[in-house]
Amino acid sequence: MPEPYDIHDAPPLYQELVHRWGPPLGIEETRKRWSELVGAARNGTVTLIARFADGRPQWTALVPLAEVAEPAADCPVWPLLAARKKLGQLVDDAARWPTGRTQLLSNRHTLVAALVPAAALVDRHGERIDVEELLRDGGTVTLRFDPGVRGRVDEDGDVVTEPQDEAFIVTAASYDGTEVGSGVGPTIAEAMIRLTRHQPWPDGTEQTASGDPWAVGGYSDEPPF
Repeated sequence: MPEPYDIHDAPPLYQELVHRWGPPLGIEETRKRWSELVGAARNGTVTLIARFADGRPQWTALVPLAEVAEPAADCPVWPLLAARKKLGQLVDDAARWPTGRTQLLSNRHTLVAALVPAAALVDRHGERIDVEELLRDGGTVTLRFDPGVRGRVDEDGDVVTEPQDEAFIVTAASYDGTEVGSGVGPTIAEAMIRLTRHQPWPDGTEQTASGDPWAVGGYSDEPPF
C-alpha cells in the first residue's frame, strides 16, 4: 500500500491546490485512468498531475473548460488518444515556466477539457460570480487597467521601489452600488475568471480588493518555485 501523500511534499505554491483537489497523479497513473479522468474533468473535476523534468517538478492540471481563461486560437488542440500517448510531452509543454501553454483536448472535434499550468489555478478561491445573473439583476461590472510601477534603485544600487507588473482589475457591484466581488489577472480573461465574491475575515469584516496585483494573495508572475 502506498504511503499517504504529505501535503508538505508539494511546492508551497501548490499546497492549497492539493488541499482542494487531492495529491497529484504521476504520468503513468494518469495515462492508465485517462478516460475516467477526462470524463471527470468534463463534469467539473480538477486532477493535478506532476512529474520531474530537468531536475525540477512540473505541475499541471487536467481541468474542465470553465477553468480555461481564454482558449486562444494558438493553443494546441489534441485528440484524446493522441494526448494520452504523448501525455508526458503535453504536461511539460503546459507546465514549463514561464512559457507553459494550455493544451486543449478534443473528442470528435469537440473541445472537452484542457491541461493548464497548475500555477494558473492559484488564487482562484471563493465563490465565482455569475456575471450574466448579476447584470440582469441590475448590478455592474467595472474593468480597469493598472499599468504597474517600474522598479527604481538609488545611486548605490539599492532597490528603492519594487517593480509591479501591469494587471487588469475587475470589480462587481450589486444594483445598489455595493461592491460584492473582484478579480485581478494579467489579462482581461484571467481577471474575469478570478472574479469571486468577497469573503469575510474571521473578525466578520469583508475582504475587499486592494487594487494591488502584488498584494498578499494577488496575481504575481514570479516563478512558482
